[in-house]
Amino acid sequence: GAVDPASEALLDGASGLGNSEMQTLLRQSSETRDALLQFLVARLSQMQHLQVKEASLLKKRDEWFLKVHRGSDSLPKPNRWHASAAVYRDAAHALGRGDTARCWQLIRKALECERAARADAPKSLNLHLMTQPSAPPQPTDALSSPVETKPALDLADQILNRSHHVDAASTRRRALHDWFTPEEEEEESDATD
Repeated sequence: GAVDPASEALLDGASGLGNSEMQTLLRQSSETRDALLQFLVARLSQMQHLQVKEASLLKKRDEWFLKVHRGSDSLPKPNRWHASAAVYRDAAHALGRGDTARCWQLIRKALECERAARADAPKSLNLHLMTQPSAPPQPTDALSSPVETKPALDLADQILNRSHHVDAASTRRRALHDWFTPEEEEEESDATD
């Protein structure tokens, strides 16, 4: 039968090692893999919370409309989290295959997408009070045994499946007509004389 690349790499490495050394390597690889999975679930959970909070702002248009119109705040756009959730989902797929090196690269890319989304988020989300996450340490092994990543994939799909359309805050298309210009006042006074 076909053997997956992670298993092949482990078997090749095991041929020159003793049983206890191999057990130590497998344990370290599993710990790294589990830490990456925990990181993915934690990031996606926080993003889902922020998306729900931002979606609830859409129902409170009277609270943020003038601030956004004046330019002192950002428009609530719950879809801003889609790009980073998609990259985190790809990282979960890589981790599910046992490719910890690719997972780590995708986590770094997702963190950049998340930073971009945070930069334009509404002030009422209080992101300035939350610490900006950093990538976990780079794994020493490029491959590990495959793992079930369903919790991370479910969270990513929930974020990606929520789609909200938000109209621009500015409804003023052109300048209002100034009804009482000095010229018109003079015309009105001439007409009454």
